[in-house]
Amino acid sequence: MEQGTNTVYDGDRVLAKDPGDILRHSLGHIARGSEGALFFQWRQSRAGAETWHSAMVPHAGPDSRIFREVTQTGEAVARLAELAGSTVSAQVAVLHDPDAWWALGVDGLPSTELDYHSALGRTHRALWDAGVTVDFAHPEHELNHYPLVVAPALFLLSDAVAEKLRRYVADGGTLLVQHASGYVDERLHAHLGGYPAAPLREALGIRVEEYRPLRRSERITLSDGTQGTAWSESLRTEGAETLATYTHGMLTGSPALTRHSRCA
Repeated sequence: MEQGTNTVYDGDRVLAKDPGDILRHSLGHIARGSEGALFFQWRQSRAGAETWHSAMVPHAGPDSRIFREVTQTGEAVARLAELAGSTVSAQVAVLHDPDAWWALGVDGLPSTELDYHSALGRTHRALWDAGVTVDFAHPEHELNHYPLVVAPALFLLSDAVAEKLRRYVADGGTLLVQHASGYVDERLHAHLGGYPAAPLREALGIRVEEYRPLRRSERITLSDGTQGTAWSESLRTEGAETLATYTHGMLTGSPALTRHSRCA
């Protein structure tokens, strides 16, 4: 797992990591299946595009906090040699599809606030905070050995993959599908008959009739007390039970969170 020793990109600036983060992050990666802790770069560049990218040996030289923490991390990893070649079996897969990321970057979408990596990040953070180890998996990969599969903002979804996910549910898997999923196919053609793609509609027991992006400052509240921003959907249940409803605007009383306990 490659990382920077002191680099945290935050929009228009590069923030520094706190003392101890190099070791903490490295051990966290290894605990979740990484074979080691790698860094870019060895010596911090004096010129060019990577001048201000952090390194194991910073501009300050080896007599620096960064290099001392790198050395400490190397010593700690060396004591974990018996873990080399071992595996970590995750019980949860989070679906990651570069094509879905690309699809949310095209012009003309109903909202520019549908950020694929933010959706992935929020999902991973919630699972990480709960102590759950996850794998990131492409939707076309074999998923049947995962008890739970999560699909965050899988905007682009082919009929073939939708059918694969339907079969996963039919075979006993638990699938959590988040907002704005299954709207277009692999050619960016909108799915007809409602969203998401037909096989996934069957698995979820719902049909999304309308998408309703929110205003920039708008928040929408659900009956369970949670709030959302950026996006809402008008959907109809077709076998699913409603767990939470909207309590805001024209969607008041309509389903927002649903569960379908069986897919034949």
